[in-house]
Amino acid sequence: MLLSPIEVGGRTLKNRIVKTAAGSRYWSSEGFVTDRVKALYDKISQGGTALVCVDTMSFMPWGDAKFTMGGVFDDKFMPGLKELVDLVHANGALVVGQLHHPGPADFTDPVGPSALTDEEMPLNDPVPRALSLEEIEIMKKHYFAAVRRLVEAGFDGVEVHAAHSYFMASFLTRVWNKRTDRYGIGSFENRTRLPREIMRGVRANSPEGFLMGVRFNGIEFGHERAMTIEESCQIAKLFEAEGVDYISVTGEGFGRMLSPMLYLPVDYFPYPEPDEFMKPYMKDFEGEGTLIPAAAAIKQAVHVPVVCVGRLDEKKAEIILSEGKADLAGFNRALWADPEMPRKLIEGRPEDIRHCTRCGTCEGGGKIATMGPRVCRVNPALGRYDRDPKPAAVIKKVVVVGGGPAGMEAACTAAACGHEVVLYERKSRIGGHLPLASLIKGSSLDNVDAILDHLVHMVDKLSITVKTGVEATAETLVVEAPDAVIVACGGRYEIVSPKGATRRNSTDVDKLQRMSDLPLRLFGASFVGAASKMLLPGVGNNVVVIGAGMPGLQGALWLKKRNRSVTVVTSGEEVAEQMPPRYRNRLLPWFEKNGVEVITGVSSIELSNEKATLVSKAGTRVVACDTALSLPGMSAARELFEAVRALGIEAHIAGSARDDGNDLIVDAIRDGREAGLAVSSCDDQDC
Repeated sequence: MLLSPIEVGGRTLKNRIVKTAAGSRYWSSEGFVTDRVKALYDKISQGGTALVCVDTMSFMPWGDAKFTMGGVFDDKFMPGLKELVDLVHANGALVVGQLHHPGPADFTDPVGPSALTDEEMPLNDPVPRALSLEEIEIMKKHYFAAVRRLVEAGFDGVEVHAAHSYFMASFLTRVWNKRTDRYGIGSFENRTRLPREIMRGVRANSPEGFLMGVRFNGIEFGHERAMTIEESCQIAKLFEAEGVDYISVTGEGFGRMLSPMLYLPVDYFPYPEPDEFMKPYMKDFEGEGTLIPAAAAIKQAVHVPVVCVGRLDEKKAEIILSEGKADLAGFNRALWADPEMPRKLIEGRPEDIRHCTRCGTCEGGGKIATMGPRVCRVNPALGRYDRDPKPAAVIKKVVVVGGGPAGMEAACTAAACGHEVVLYERKSRIGGHLPLASLIKGSSLDNVDAILDHLVHMVDKLSITVKTGVEATAETLVVEAPDAVIVACGGRYEIVSPKGATRRNSTDVDKLQRMSDLPLRLFGASFVGAASKMLLPGVGNNVVVIGAGMPGLQGALWLKKRNRSVTVVTSGEEVAEQMPPRYRNRLLPWFEKNGVEVITGVSSIELSNEKATLVSKAGTRVVACDTALSLPGMSAARELFEAVRALGIEAHIAGSARDDGNDLIVDAIRDGREAGLAVSSCDDQDC
């Protein structure tokens, strides 16, 4: 079903895979198309996607914006837009533009249907002011002018963006809308009037055959005035009557968080455990998806094609379409992770797909307005042409030292460029710390197993020679006689050993790694994780976790869920700076609610008599402690790299071995890709 053609608005799509719009943040600060915008949509359309929806295209001029959108509000943007359309069309895909205004989410000038009080705000965003009727008319004129530019640039259609908590969506939902005029809450006709007027204007300003879709919330969560599926079905019928060619069904959640950011519980509400009001939706979340019931209900209510979205992969999408719950499957992050996903399905290579792991890395830091360009943990070439493997002009013998994510990615990249690759791993199997990370994180949210499975599969597929159980030294490498060496052997944990530490009252990440290695190899992370809830040797009941970075907080959460009393301590003042805020801003309140204290600025720790004495700027504290667990970040370990260079062999370095603090999976895979590519471009005299 996923690969079968379908007619939408009189146009035939070659398959049912839709790239949904999501802000890439790749546009220039003025709104122009950049090389990264072109690379993003060129690769996605090359990869076989049938319908590409271009992101965050602003129909209004903006002022001092702190995030980038694509400009469609002036003719000066037309050359770049035409180039973008030509790229997508050359790859055999249709392209629609999603015209956008942040509305209440626009922190420079938040606007909406109504001016809410701070107490009425459903999100921790700036309080919006109410748009006047005159302002609404001006915005409509800008919108219709932007539609005419899309037509002139060669776009195949426009998607009316009435979703999430943005401009038009805020009129549809009673969460934001308190108006009493013709755009107000007196009836469905009033609440839908603005998007319906927009739809009529689109038809009046575009030629026959120009597609018009709409994206809106099929369900909302976390507010007493939130839209229900029953309401959304009625709204969908009104949109169908206005002549939309397809309906893309998404959703929105509300809640007040620690920092100004959208809540979006569809992705993040189960972490570290679901809110009470979301618990009834866990069955859907763990099944086909939280938003699928809304899409299925709307499909029954209308006769135009329906697009489903929400944490989909190719297997879930196939089931949903086959069961008649939707007509098309919308993917965003799945196509950021692997733009070639459709092509791999078409060619019968589903095992080669690099899956999105839902890690939140692409969310960046803080609110969307403060984030930089999107980065993908598993796809370092997202929005870039320069990180794709290309055939090497000179074939080299390449030795990669280290079978963790950096080493595997480096080996696969070099092999994809045509080099002969030998991979050394001192342990009995490749994978590095990924199995332990999978044990700690689990797989229902941040699926580290997907990374490990993909990299191991590609190492095998690319016929890379793997030598496990061998410690690669400078002498080993001399015997191997490589043309180039990539050192990716991992960094060094800066283990904190408190005063009074003994074998009985302290442990650390290295010991945990050694202790868990055999069980993980024999039984896998899922089984070991379940078993650890009943038996956790070497860890007492009262644990002091030393380290408040991502490893420390994730370890503390894991222990707390195994009924340990946990205190987190750190010598610094920052807590989990590198953790994606969508997760951190749910985890820290959960810690507070569940009695996990995080103590910063700790200058010394002393263990004795099942207690830990902590000295910090705030004074001296004594906490119960029968186990101190050191879970630090990594520092560089460049010795082997420098030894290889001293031998006059071309050398590259990747991952946590390279720099202090360069120890996240995203760092490893990015560095591995860059090191693998550098072999092809490197002149021996310069490396």
